[in-house]
This record gives sequence, C-alpha cells and structure tokens, in this order.
Amino acid sequence: MKRETTHRYIYIGSLLLLALATPLSNFLLSIGGILISANWLLSGQWHKKWIRLKAQPTALWLSLFFMLCAITLLYASHLDAGIANLLNKLPLLYAPIILATSNPLNGKEQRAVLNIFLLGVFIGIAASYIHYFTQPVEDIREISVFISHIRFSLCLDLAVCFAIYLGLKVKSYPLPLKIGYFVLAAWLIIYLFFAQTLTGILILFALLLFTFFYILKSKQIVGRKWIALICISAILFFIGYSFMIVRNYYLPKDDETQLAHYTSRGNPYEHDPNSIVENGHKIGLYICPPELAETWNERSNKPYDGYIEATLIRYLNSKGLRKDTDGMNALSKQDIQNVENGIANADYTHGLGVKRSLFPILFSFSVYQHYGDIKYSTILQRVELWKAGYAVCKEHFWFGVGLGDHKPELDKQLDEMNSPMTYKKNMGAHNQFITYCMMGGIFLALYFALILFLPFFKVKNSRHILYQLFFIIVFFSLFTEDTLESQVGVSLYAIFSSFLLFVFSPECCHTDDVSLFQIRCPKRKR
Repeated sequence: MKRETTHRYIYIGSLLLLALATPLSNFLLSIGGILISANWLLSGQWHKKWIRLKAQPTALWLSLFFMLCAITLLYASHLDAGIANLLNKLPLLYAPIILATSNPLNGKEQRAVLNIFLLGVFIGIAASYIHYFTQPVEDIREISVFISHIRFSLCLDLAVCFAIYLGLKVKSYPLPLKIGYFVLAAWLIIYLFFAQTLTGILILFALLLFTFFYILKSKQIVGRKWIALICISAILFFIGYSFMIVRNYYLPKDDETQLAHYTSRGNPYEHDPNSIVENGHKIGLYICPPELAETWNERSNKPYDGYIEATLIRYLNSKGLRKDTDGMNALSKQDIQNVENGIANADYTHGLGVKRSLFPILFSFSVYQHYGDIKYSTILQRVELWKAGYAVCKEHFWFGVGLGDHKPELDKQLDEMNSPMTYKKNMGAHNQFITYCMMGGIFLALYFALILFLPFFKVKNSRHILYQLFFIIVFFSLFTEDTLESQVGVSLYAIFSSFLLFVFSPECCHTDDVSLFQIRCPKRKR
C-alpha cells in the first residue's frame, strides 16, 4: 500500500507540475512529462489500467494520432527537424493514456490542478507587467516573457473559464474566495486587452457568445435571462465600439481645400493628398522635413535617420499634430521616448487594447491597398502562407511530404510563387489543418479532424460546459495558428483535453470538502 501511495503522490505532483508549467516553461513541461510517464510505467497494476482503457477507448484513438505522425518520418528527408517535431508531440501520446488509466482524483485534487494552472498564469502576467514597466518595449508582444504571446493568450482564455467556474460552482468555498475568483477573471480579461493579442480577444468573445446561447438553452440556471442579457450586451457593445473605432480611424478630419502651405516659421510644407489615412489624418499632409530634423536633434540624442523620420511623422499624425517644429514642441518627453523606442502611433501606448489591437491591422490593410505590401499585416501574411500551404497539399495530396519536411517545402513553394513572404523562412502555414495535410496528406488531416470531434460522440464529459469552452479555445486557434506545433500548444491541448475528458468529475469537484490546494489520497475499497 505504501508503494501505491507513493506512486499516486508522484502522479498528482507530476500533473500539478504540468499544469503550472504550461503557461510558463518548456523545460518544466519536459520534466513533468518524463515524471508522469516514468511513474505510470513503474506503478504496474496493468490489469486495472487495461480495464480502465477498455472503458475509455477514445483515449487510445487520441494517442494513435502520435503514431501516425511518427509514420510520416519514414519518407521525410529532414529527419532532425522531424524528430524534434515528434518529440514536441509526445503529450499527444502519453496524456490520454495515462490520465484515462490512472486512479481517479477526488474533488480537492481536481481543483488543485485547476488552481495551480491559475497560479501559473498569474505568475506569467506578473512577470509580463514587471518586464513592461522596467524595460523599453518596442512591440507589446515582447512582454510575454516565458512563452509565445498567442499561446499565452489561449492560456488566459482558459484561465478565465476556470476562475469563473470555480467561483460559481464550488459550494465549499467561502464568499470572499468566490469573489476573489471573479476579481481574478476580470484581471485576466483586462490583461488580455492590455497585451492586445487579437487572437485571444476574439476567442474570448466567441466564448461569451457560446455562453449566451448555452444560458438561454439551460432552464436550470437562476436568472438566466439577465445573465444572457449581460452577455449579449457585452458582445453588442464590443461590436459597436469596434465599428466606431474603425469609422473614426478612416474618416479624414483635415479640410484639404484650405491647406496651409507654410509653417509658422515660414518654411514650406510638403503635402501628399493621396497618402494613407491613420487616426483620421492623412500621413502625407503638413510635413516640413527640415524643421523635423532640426527640432528632433534638439530634443533627442538618438540620430535622426530615415527610420526615426518615418516613425516620428506617423506619431505626430496620430496625435493630430503638424509635422513641423510646433508639432514637435507639443510632444512630451514620454512622446519622444516612445518614438525612440519605435512606437509609431500614440494610441499604441494607452487604452485597454481595442484600439491598440485594431489600429495596426487597419494600418497594414491601408499599406496593402496603397502599395501592395503585406509585410505590416500578419493577417495578409497568413493568407499568403495558406495559399502556399494549399498548393503543397494539392501536390502531395495523399501522403504529404513527411514530418519535418513541411516547412522547407512551404518555403520552396513561396519561392516558386514569387511571394513577398520569401524573406521569411521556416514560418509554417499558421493553420493546423493545412500543416497536418502537408505532413501526412489527406489521411492525417482527416484523422486529426476525427479525434477533435470523436469525444463529443464517445465521452460523457464532452457535454460539460468546461470542456466545450476549452474546445472552442483550441478549435478557433487552429485556423490561424499552428497551435500543436509548439510544446506549450500541444501540452495545453493534450493535457487539459485529457484531464477534462477522463479525470474531471463535476459532481465531485463541486462538493468535495476542501481547502484550495489541499491534497489527500482518498480511501478506496480493497
């Protein structure tokens, strides 16, 4: 019994480490994966594990996907890259099998997994704020110091769901703690807008829309009409606010029929009436290069070059100032520092992130419309990658090019298309379905689609709202990101889908006695 208890504690400890590490550390994810796998192999009890696996055959179907990916290595030529990619996918192999066949967790243990994940996200946010306020930041995406900002935004969305769920459902939690969960959820949402990760923000509203319909359908929720009204009001407010932002961004405010031709110091302005509109002002109007250069050198120690000039002109334009000495003198010391740090729009530096998320996209669309240049637009770059990825899939329809060869093949296709994306290498398709089709052809892509939806037909827990919210987060990300090509992304999917499908028990999680993190091995009948 002592040996069994030891293995159980190692299993729970490893699971907690994986939950903590997901938003924080690839290294800790590897350690957690090794520990939980080794412990499962050494713990024995193969007969019990086999019985549990037969009761949850979906786990075997999920794990089989890893083996299909491994088979594509047989005809791949970039074996080093393929093996590295396959090692990243190990959670797809071990997570479903181990979590489906291990001893069940009691309510306190299940809540501990959710809470430790919240702790990991909290640490990640704290580190991001520290970095933001102590280091010069040119790109807001840099504040995600541990993992990719997009992967972190997925963790944030999931953490919001966990926090609200625990605050609403756990009966044994005192009222102050329940309120604390709601405060935490609000803080997570505020950070999501602060970090201006559009993928995470859009998924958050997809979750809100789903919740709206879920509440309308459920007759057991008290005050469901009021809750639904709040949800739909938030969605409509966001849509209306976004429409207003876009309208004000593109609507020119300058009267081009009465343009001044000289500055207050008598120097001539340069006017380009066909220039791009940004923040309601045309960038090419009211520019006096000599005054800009002279005043910049008086106010900054950074050399005035082409990059500074372009950034400064856009920054002044975003504040509705003329690009001359008077406009320069209207800038604060912080404004000068922002330009020195490469910030080209004053609205990128304040607000909760709606403008800061939309404005770069709107600017990139304008650049593409005027000059046909997509280098400023991650959305248009993705479209270009999807076109190239589709071409690779079409050429290698049945079996793909093999694991590890998909990125070089995509780069080759971009070259053949004379794509403006050829300067970026090893990007990937930024669409998980296209990526798997390139790797293993239509068979691998269809099998991936199968395992995504199979749980809804075979596993009871898939009908629980927490799993459905998790599914929405992952599923939507698959269309714009190679979510399962990074260790964090694949771990987030494999570990938490397995946990919510095979381990999580709503009845037990809601009612079991408990402290926040206390773990006690449940007594079991022999």
